[in-house]
Amino acid sequence: MLFLAVFCGFLAEYQLEHTIEHQREKQYIRSLVSDIKSDVSQLEKIDQDWSGNVDAADTVLKHLAGKEISTNSGPVLPAFYRSMGFTDFISNDGTIQQLKNSGGMRLVRKSKIVDSIMAYQKTIDIATIQQVYMSDAMQFKNRVTDLFDIIHIINGTGNENIPLLAQDRKAINSAYTYILEWRGLCMQLKVLGNDIKECGKRLLQIIYEQYGIK
Repeated sequence: MLFLAVFCGFLAEYQLEHTIEHQREKQYIRSLVSDIKSDVSQLEKIDQDWSGNVDAADTVLKHLAGKEISTNSGPVLPAFYRSMGFTDFISNDGTIQQLKNSGGMRLVRKSKIVDSIMAYQKTIDIATIQQVYMSDAMQFKNRVTDLFDIIHIINGTGNENIPLLAQDRKAINSAYTYILEWRGLCMQLKVLGNDIKECGKRLLQIIYEQYGIK
């Protein structure tokens, strides 16, 4: 009888622990769903800013390839500053980091969910690296700004034609190349942002199917 009582106590304790882990699992999943929805919403807004970078870069490239900029550079400078810089995507990854760092990932019983979480995080990591690279690339924007008489443009009346400071084609070609490469980086970031959104939406769909949590 003593053995049976001990055994029953063990089973009850095991069942309680099992129930608690299931509850924690669902809490993690609910929190993860909230984080992913927040990421997707953020990216949908940021994508408009990134598109603005690309459009402004197109404007600068068009003017740099033309002849008028040599004698009338003022209208191009605002487009250049609109093209530079970018809105950072900062993932709401608190739940994923907690799952990874606290060993909580073992609580997620569905292997398909675990694989999808890791794929989602990997996509975010790639975008983060891209943003760091772009931040480094911005340090060389003087390849463009050195062409412009910025003091004259800022303090001018706005009605006068202000020529470029550097008129040689090599300097203009260097600036054009820089903006072309920057445009490519912005386009790549847009693609990565879309990849994150699609990966996140797929993960949400799998969670809906596996857990019924929305």
